[in-house]
Amino acid sequence: NLGAVWQLCDRICVMYAGQIVETAETDQAVRAPMHPYTRALVGALPRMAHERIRLANIRGTMPAANDYPPGCTFCTRCDIARPVCSEDAPALRPVAPDRQSRCHFAEDITPAREGAA
Repeated sequence: NLGAVWQLCDRICVMYAGQIVETAETDQAVRAPMHPYTRALVGALPRMAHERIRLANIRGTMPAANDYPPGCTFCTRCDIARPVCSEDAPALRPVAPDRQSRCHFAEDITPAREGAA
């Protein structure tokens, strides 16, 4: 429950397919995610609004633990995947002060929605 984590934790490690895909201060990760999976999770957070909205979906399904795709484990569900993603597994790397991401294109990721706060 990312909403609860945001309220209770100072730092967050987001995991996908048994791997840490992003580490950051919780507020940074929610306001400006630097991994496509974190971005998708933030996009699926319900908003406090008067109108009824449909929550965002993460396309595809989680692969079985014994059938991860080659390269990045999130590449088959990722909106910004490029050919390198299905060939080369990205390392968890520094992408900003006190932040890490396991994405070849972390610096290209934009927030999931306006006003994530």
